[in-house]
Formats: sequence, C-alpha cells, structure tokens
Amino acid sequence: MPGLGLRLHSRCVVLHLHRSCVCVAVACLWAAWAAAGFNPPVTVGSGLGAVGDAGIAIDRAGNACIVFSADGKLYFVNGFDAFAMPQVVGSADVSTTAQNGPSVDTDSAGVTYVAFLERDPADLGAVVWTNNTGGLFKCPVAVSETASPAVEPPTITVSPAGGVLIGWSVSGDPHGGDGEIFMFDVRKTEPPSCILAGSEASFAIDGSGVVHVAYIRGGDLYYSNGRGGDFAANEIRFTTSVARELRPQLAVTSNGAPVVMYLSESNGLLSLYVTDGNFRELLVAGAAFPDCGSVAVDDRNIYHAAFIAPDGVWLQQGVVGVQRQRSKACSLSGGEERIGVAVDLYTYVHLVLVRAGVLSYLNNAPVPVAEFDLEPFMGTVPLDVQFTSRSQGHVLQCRWNFGDGKIGLDAAPLHTYALQGKYTVTLRVTGTAGVVSEIVKPDAVTVLPKQDHFYIPDAYIYAGQQNVKIALKVTNVLAFQGFQAAGRYNPNVMSLKPGDTFIDFAYTVVGPLRPEFVAGAQNADEGWFTIGVIFETSYPAIGKSVLPVRKMNLVNLVVDIPGGVPHRASTELRFEEDVGNPVIKNILTVLNGVSVRPELHNGQVIVIRPDLEFLGPMFLRGDATSNGAIDIADCIFILQYLFSAGKPPKCMDSADVDDNNMVNIADAIAILSYLFGASLHPAFPFPGMGLDGTPDNLPPCTY
Repeated sequence: MPGLGLRLHSRCVVLHLHRSCVCVAVACLWAAWAAAGFNPPVTVGSGLGAVGDAGIAIDRAGNACIVFSADGKLYFVNGFDAFAMPQVVGSADVSTTAQNGPSVDTDSAGVTYVAFLERDPADLGAVVWTNNTGGLFKCPVAVSETASPAVEPPTITVSPAGGVLIGWSVSGDPHGGDGEIFMFDVRKTEPPSCILAGSEASFAIDGSGVVHVAYIRGGDLYYSNGRGGDFAANEIRFTTSVARELRPQLAVTSNGAPVVMYLSESNGLLSLYVTDGNFRELLVAGAAFPDCGSVAVDDRNIYHAAFIAPDGVWLQQGVVGVQRQRSKACSLSGGEERIGVAVDLYTYVHLVLVRAGVLSYLNNAPVPVAEFDLEPFMGTVPLDVQFTSRSQGHVLQCRWNFGDGKIGLDAAPLHTYALQGKYTVTLRVTGTAGVVSEIVKPDAVTVLPKQDHFYIPDAYIYAGQQNVKIALKVTNVLAFQGFQAAGRYNPNVMSLKPGDTFIDFAYTVVGPLRPEFVAGAQNADEGWFTIGVIFETSYPAIGKSVLPVRKMNLVNLVVDIPGGVPHRASTELRFEEDVGNPVIKNILTVLNGVSVRPELHNGQVIVIRPDLEFLGPMFLRGDATSNGAIDIADCIFILQYLFSAGKPPKCMDSADVDDNNMVNIADAIAILSYLFGASLHPAFPFPGMGLDGTPDNLPPCTY
C-alpha cells in the first residue's frame, strides 16, 4: 500500500506542476461547451423559512426526494406532487432541538431513509435517523452514543440488498487530533463502531454491498473500503501535498471504483478536483466559495460532478482521466452556498441548489408531451380498445380517463367499454418534478349497441346417432370477411369429429365463398372447440364477404352421440370467450379489419333413447315432399296443400320451415328465399336429418 500511495502522490505532483496549463485548457473548453440542457429551476419549500442545507435522492419511480433544513426544522418533499406537500422530519420544536446536515437515500420498495444532525441549545449534536415506511416518517432514533459539538453531518446509504448504513465522523480537537469515523448498520443490534481515524467522512455502497469511505486526515485526502471487514488494512492516501484538502464527496461505480470530489486550499485560494485515486481532474481553480459541490455515479459508471464556479453552476460528466464533457446548469443569481446531485435510472441529472436561503431544484430530463393512439375507435358493446401512449419526453406516470368513469395507469392499457355511447378520452402524463402534460380527444371511442348475433339452436338427437350437423347461425348488419367462434360442451354427452373435420360449410353462407383459411382446434377431454375462418388471404383480393343476413347458417358442427348416453341427458352447447390456446374470442371481422363482438345465444343438445321415448322418425326441415332434398317442388307442394286442397305433407314439421308451430304461406316463401334469395336457412334439423327441437301441436310424421 505505501508504494501505491507514492505512485499516486507522484501523479498529483505532475498535475500540480502543470496546474496553469490545466486551468488554461479548461478555460478554453468552457467557452465551447454548451450552456443548455437543464430545465428552469423550481423553488422548493417556499414560505418555510431560510434553507440551510439539503440532500437529494431518486426513488424507484424516478421522482426526486429532497430533504432540507429551514429555520431549524427538517422537511421532506417529493417530485411526484411537484414538491407541493412538505412533511416535517423529526422534531417540530426548534426551541429544544434543531435539525440540519440531512442525508437521504431510498430503497427498492420506495421507502425513504433520512439521517441528520439534531442539535440542542448548547450546540451538542447527535446523529439520528428515520424512514417513512407506511407513508409517514417515524420518530427519529439516535445512533451516535454521545452528543458533541464536533459531530459532523452523516451519510445514509442503502445497499442493493436493502441494508441501511449510516456513517459519520467526529472532528478532532483544535490541537491537531485526527478525529474519529463511525459506522452503524441499522439491521444489526451492535452499537456504532469506530472504523478509522479522520474527519469530514463521506460514505457510499457499491453494487456488491461493499462500504466505501473518503475522509480527511492531517489535511490530506484518504480513501478506504470494507472489503474483508478491515477498513484500516484497505486505507489509501490519495494526496500528499502542501495544500490542505477539504470536504470530500464520495461516489462509487457499480464495481467499486471510487470517485471523489474535494476542495484543495493553497495560499488562501480554493480549487475543486475530482479523482479516482489514479488520476485527478481540475473542475475549477481560484474560487472562494464555501461548499465543494456534489458528485454521483450512474449505472453506466459515468460520474456527474455538479459545482459552483465563478460564472455559473456547472455539471461535468465523464470517466476520470479518460473523457469528460461539461454543460452549464444555470447562471449565478448570488448567494449560492450548497449543491447536491443525483442521477436517475435514465441517467438524467437532478440538482438541488441553496442560494441566499432559497432552495431550488432543476433537472435535465426532457419535458413530457402527451400523445396517444387507440385501436379500434369504433365497435359494438362490449368493445375492447387498446390504448398506447405515444408521449414524448421523460414520462414517469400515465393516467388515463377513459370517459366511462374508469381510469388506467399503464402506458398501454387494454380497456373494455361495457355500455354503448361516445367516450372522450384523456391522457395525463407526469414527468420529473411533477411536470404535467395532458391531451383530450373528444368522442375518441364510439361504442355501438349489439347488432350482430351468434346462435346455437336446441337439438334433440337420438342416442348413438352419428355425423349430426348442428348449425351455428349468424345475424350481421355489416358485411364480414372472416370470423372466430369458440365454445364448450359436455364431452360425456356428445363429441366432435376428430381434428378439424368437425367443421362443415354445407348449406351455409360461408360455403359458396370457398374460404382460403380454415383452422379448427378442440380438446375432447375438456370439451371445447375453436374455429377461425378467413375468406380471402391471397392477392389480388376480390373482396369476398358475407353480406348482411338474419339467422343464416354460418358453420356446421359435425357431432356424434355415444350409444350409452342416459335418456334425456343434455349438455349446453354454448359460445364462450377466451377459449383455446392461445385463447380466442367470438368475433366477426368486418370490412377494414375491425372486429365486432356479436351477442351470443346458446343452445341445448338433448339425447333421446328411442327405446324409452320415441319422438318419431327423423326428417329434414324444408323437405315437404319427403324426398330427402329441398327444391322448388317443396314450395309448390306447400302452396297446393294450402290453397288447392292438395295432400298434406307426410311430415308436417318438415313443411314448417321456420319452426313456428304452423304451416302457412311464409314457409313457401322461406323455401324460395333459401333457394333463390340466399337470405334464409331452414330451422334445425337442417342441413341434415334429425328430430324436432321444439315442442309443437303439429301431427307426427307418418312415414
């Protein structure tokens, strides 16, 4: 270690010998670096009294957490609400205690930890700490064993594992004593331990949880860490010079490399440096200002050094000895005394600045500008709308007002509108320090009443019957180019034909279109099915679609009924949402790709054992002539029966095309509509033979 100290010392000598060259070079660079990038300062804690000092940290949500002393009281504010709601930290009775020297940090759960000095009227100071678990700050707990006027402001820091460390120093006596450095682990019951000799200690914890400390002893800058549990063994002397070093500020990279900002006093003039122990860089020379500035390191291991110079408040960023760049945060307004810096996860820089008793906050995060899009903007109830924030700038929170009394906080929420109407949607985005941008889009969403329907008819089927076709019917008001259907049934009562062979388009509105994509899936054990159909996938497209129809057959399910099913066993054959893997919903895809959710009407399948209850022979609805087919002869046969004293149908139910419990001219028209108008399909049983699914007073079939 002594060899390393000499090597460091020799490098410092080189820098001291070339100080004038460094100053000239830096002065030339200052004119070239841009004085832009920071947003205007915001006054914090107005009306609470003269601010003495302040600390800053960034919480897990990216908000600035500031603790400051004003007229002997300590306050906490958060950028989430634009620092509008200060909380008192510690005692509010300044006649018995005064608080100052705050240090602040936050953990991954959003808890804020604060350590500070509490001084009595005799100026005896003690280190105390508190946190706001649950929302409010607890009564502070003292950690320094005795009160002393020599106690110096503490550092509180949270490790990646959630441990909380408090470190501080007690300055030496006026006769040359070195002082003592203490450390306290909040998780442990042991009292604070004295780890080193020194004063003006500044602590930090790296990504591995190792504690680091920079401090002053004998006018020189020292550094150590707790690797191996022995701070004394790891001590390194960073400087040995005729100058007197002051007020170190420590930050560490994720892998434990130190970055220290400190003041160096020589011949009554102060110079500000930043060093990593191997190299040091001059920040400002020959300036008489009381505080040395502040330094932080981001997740990229880039340091950010904020300091007060004769011509303004500056920020220097870089890697010590490798590269750096500088920008002006703001101009001087007089009385600048203290500065603090923190860097968020997005590497935006946050500053607190005390000048003439007034606390200011500023940052270089881009101001948010709200914008969003949505898809779809129109559909029938219930309508699922995908919203996506397209906001620009640095956004910490999105707050949506969907116009139906519901709100959302995600950047891309999926919202369901349950009632018809037009809805105005508002997106309000919040950035750093509570900066807000809002956009309102009137009548952004239009929800139409349900005008489209899926139906499943009731069906009576004899036990053991095979290849029964049960039609899923549709009513639509807009032409559609495809559809999805999903449903469930009891697999103990019925089964579907295997694979996708349960899908049939005979005598449906889809069949003549010859759909180019058909996919079916089922789980015979769980009793569910899904169907996906797209009429046209190839180009050039010719516009295949199903025009508006009413209760027409959409697709047939081909089912089998086991022979051993009990008499009058039944299953609900129902449409169901979110079935399958991946899950799908029941939709019609209308023109321009908009999905419409139809209202769903379910049916029952009832199994009849003919040896226990015979419901008559099976028939085909619409086949009035009982020849096994539907054609114009069936229409003529019904008309002759009604108006020309013709013979009655052998199966009156087959002539009752619309299944309304009577045979009349409407049934003849229905057959014509089916044959030539493509606007009607007979009721079940159709397109295959089966039993009448509805009780009626018509005479039984006689063949």
